[in-house]
Amino acid sequence: WTGYLTNMLLLPEANAGVVIFANHAFGGTFTWSMSFAFAELLYGLEPQALDLGHEALAGMAGPLEAQLPLMPDPEIDPEAVAGWLGVYENGWTVEIRDENQLWLARPDRAYLLLPLPANTFLAANGDAAGAMIRFTTADDQTVLTLAAGEVVMQLNKVD
Repeated sequence: WTGYLTNMLLLPEANAGVVIFANHAFGGTFTWSMSFAFAELLYGLEPQALDLGHEALAGMAGPLEAQLPLMPDPEIDPEAVAGWLGVYENGWTVEIRDENQLWLARPDRAYLLLPLPANTFLAANGDAAGAMIRFTTADDQTVLTLAAGEVVMQLNKVD
């Protein structure tokens, strides 16, 4: 899943270290910033890592926000997706929220799905932004396939 990242910084001469876990598409920037901020505090250096991290994140968010007007309209026909609504493995659900918008959700996160051709959707937000979601049905079994980078996850509909 894009964004799961761990960074470990060991400073043996100071008998110190830090391990930072991230769960976000920009996790690398976050773990880098926090690791260097830890070293700055430990050694009494001028703090600048967090500011540099914020600048880097702002630089990444700008191009993403510029693409939003090019994204498909999130409104869907509820009848067209009715067979995909419900509960999937591992606590995932597919539901309609707000103004006929399709969402992929768990108790701890929710992703707006933007419709693309051929039963395919694009995750529009959060740590799954840019992931492709496709619904297929065969032998009365609906399968949700989520592809994020090199990671592909398949979830069977259970209810």
